Amino acid sequence: MTFFTRPELECPDSLTLGPDGNVWFTASAASGGGGPGFIAPNGDITFVSIAAYAYAVGPDGNLWYLGSTGQGSHRLVRTDTSGQTLADFPALSLDGELVVGADGNFWYRTRTGCSGQPSLVRQTPTGVITTVCDPSGNLVPDDPRFDRGAHAAGPDGTIWFTVWDGGTGNGVASIDTLDPDPAATMRFVADLPTRANSIVQGPDGNMWLTYDLTTLIGRLSPSGTVTTFRLDSSELTSPRDIAVGTSGDLWIAAFGSSRQDRPGGIGRVSMGAPECNTAPPPAPLIDVPEGAWYGDAVDWGACHGFLRTIGGDRFAPTKEMKRGQLVQTLWEMVDRPGATPGSSSPNPHGFTDVDADDWFNDALDWAAGREMFTMLPGGEFRQHRALRRGEFAHVLWRMAGSPPASRPCGYVDVPPSAWYAPAVDWAAEHGLTVTASATRLHPKKTVKRAQALAAIYRLASDPTAWTSWEDGPVSTWRFE
Repeated sequence: MTFFTRPELECPDSLTLGPDGNVWFTASAASGGGGPGFIAPNGDITFVSIAAYAYAVGPDGNLWYLGSTGQGSHRLVRTDTSGQTLADFPALSLDGELVVGADGNFWYRTRTGCSGQPSLVRQTPTGVITTVCDPSGNLVPDDPRFDRGAHAAGPDGTIWFTVWDGGTGNGVASIDTLDPDPAATMRFVADLPTRANSIVQGPDGNMWLTYDLTTLIGRLSPSGTVTTFRLDSSELTSPRDIAVGTSGDLWIAAFGSSRQDRPGGIGRVSMGAPECNTAPPPAPLIDVPEGAWYGDAVDWGACHGFLRTIGGDRFAPTKEMKRGQLVQTLWEMVDRPGATPGSSSPNPHGFTDVDADDWFNDALDWAAGREMFTMLPGGEFRQHRALRRGEFAHVLWRMAGSPPASRPCGYVDVPPSAWYAPAVDWAAEHGLTVTASATRLHPKKTVKRAQALAAIYRLASDPTAWTSWEDGPVSTWRFE
C-alpha cells in the first residue's frame, strides 16, 4: 500500500470513483480539517466546497451526493465536479455509503425505518423513496449502536450489505435489486471475522472489505468464502471506506488522530497486475546483471512485490535463503492468506522463538497449518537458519498440498526412507529441485536466494504442480 496524506486531512471517508477518474472522498472540515475533495491517480489531493456525506456516480454519469441543508433535513443532490448543483431532492438520513444498483436507483441505509431498526432505502433519480425491510426480521443492516453500515453493488444485479445478528456476530447479506420484490430476495451470504467498515466489488469479481481498527482487508467470493489479508502499513490503523480506482487498484480511507499525532489519509493498494506474469518490467537491482539465468524470476517477483531485497537495491543472489525469508516470501506469493484480526491467530504456529509481533508471524501461522517447516530442538523455528535442499523441496511440496509423484526422483543420495523423499520425487518431476547434477541432490547443501526464487518461479509456471492445492487461484500464477 502507498499512503497519501495532507496535514489538514484527518478523517477521509465515503470514497467513490468519480466521472473525472479521480477518487472522491468526504471529510470533516472541523478541527482544521480540509473537508471533502478528491485524490488523483498520482496521489495529489484537492479539497472542494461540497457539504457531502457520501458520493456516488449516478446512472446519468454525473456525480451525486447525499448532504444536509443545515436545517436537520437531508438532500440527494446531482452536481458537477466543480460543485455546481444541477438538481436536488429530499432524502432520508444516511448511515454509511451511497450506492447505485443495477436497477438504476440509489441505495443507502437509514438509522430507522423498519420497526425502528436500521433499514435499506431505495431512491430513484427523480426522488421517489422506498424503504426496504427484511421480511424475516433477521437481517438487521449492521449494529444500530454504530453510526454506519457498509453496502455495495455486487454481481448479477445485487446489493451486498453488512448485517448484525443482534449479538456479537458480524456478516454480509445480499438483495437482488432487479427482482420485482427486492425485499423477498434478501439472503445471508457469510460470517465475517470482525466488524467491517466498508465493502466494494473488486476488479477480480470478489467483494473486498475493510475491518474496523485493524490493518486488515478481507476478500469475499460470490460463493461466500472469506479470506483475510494483512497490509504492511503503520498508517492504516483506522480503515474506513474502500473504493476501486481507474487502474483496478483499491483505495482505502484511513482516519487520523491529532491527539495521537497520526495523520489521516488515503492508501492505494496494488491488487497485482497481469502483466507481472507476462511482461514484468526489469527490477531496479544493481547486483542482478542483464541476462542473468535467474533474471526473469527476479523481475517477476519484484513486479508482484514479494521479492525481499537487501538495502533496497540489492538482491544478493548468492546469499543463503533463510527460513524466515522463505516463509514470508511464499506467504506473500500466494496472496497472504490467513491473516487474523488483532495479533493473535486462532491457529498459532507454536514455535517458541517467534513472537506474535514478529514480521513473519502471520506467514508462519499459515505455514504451520500446512506443516511446511519442521520444528527444531526446543520447539524453535530459527528464522536465520539457511534452507537445505531437501528441506526446501519439502516446504514447496507441503505448500502445494503434498501431491503425489508419478515416479522416483532417481537421485542416488536421496534414500526412499528419507523424510523429504516424497517431496523430492515430486519436485524433481516438476523441475523444482536445486541441483546441477542429474544423479545427486546433495540434500544437506544450502539453497541460495537466486536458486530459491528461480524454483518458485518455475512452480508458479506449472499448473500440473498444483493439483492438490485446495485454495483459490493466486495472482502470481503464470497460467490461467
